[in-house]
Amino acid sequence: MKRLSGLPLGVYEKAMCLALSWEEKLSLTKESGFDFLEINIDGEEPRLSRLYDNESARSLSRAILNTGAPVLSMALTANRKFPLGSDDQFTRQKGIEVIQRAIDFAVTAGIRIIQLAPYCGGDDQPVERAEKYLFESTEQCVAYAARMCVTLTFEVIDTQMMKSLRQIMRFVRQIDSPFFQAYADIGNLHAMGVDVADDLPAGGGHILGVHIKDSKPSVVRDVPYGEGIVDFDKCFRTLGEMGYGGILVAEMWCHEDAAFHPYLKKANMFIKQALASY
Repeated sequence: MKRLSGLPLGVYEKAMCLALSWEEKLSLTKESGFDFLEINIDGEEPRLSRLYDNESARSLSRAILNTGAPVLSMALTANRKFPLGSDDQFTRQKGIEVIQRAIDFAVTAGIRIIQLAPYCGGDDQPVERAEKYLFESTEQCVAYAARMCVTLTFEVIDTQMMKSLRQIMRFVRQIDSPFFQAYADIGNLHAMGVDVADDLPAGGGHILGVHIKDSKPSVVRDVPYGEGIVDFDKCFRTLGEMGYGGILVAEMWCHEDAAFHPYLKKANMFIKQALASY
């Protein structure tokens, strides 16, 4: 039975120019063949300021109603700038504050899943201390998310400490909350040399979302679909055998160039064609 091909396929907000309004982004989402938009909050202005402006979430909610295009997830990448595992207490507290504000934003906008970037401190930071701070900070955030019925996830990222779902699952099991799960990224897994057929099943039913992108060794951005090393057939076959039933998101960056927008349709067709057998 085909399963993956029927799952919601979303698109990453940074595939569209920041200057577009919420309604324009949601309309472009639908016009490009995608089912939903995954918004991004990074550590820079003006995206980060959305969390400190109550009207921003309300305006997104209105745009969702007006266009009929949902926003199911948020990629909260601001913790690259404010890592939860940092040695610096102020940085950790700022990271926690940003996540709590993102949860409030999600409640207002109707977003179900927030994907976190589990960064720690510098390369010279002892792993044991980094993991301790990361766990303690995340535990605080998950407790707040649970009260608000929003689910947080750790995504596989391009660091040695968090390059696989096996590593992510150590934290998922330790925190042990239905409001804290895993988020896969098949491009990051390939770029970091992780065997997807072995690693994806390690996340099992705890994987709520999958970023779909191409990549090259140690290169996790801006690789056009079909021009990198990602074995999409192997990835989708593995997910299908697992009975995966979460969301799928095409992750791309337009770098504020509107000429990139027509590529969204091509990316959508590439992914759907790759999914067709599953």
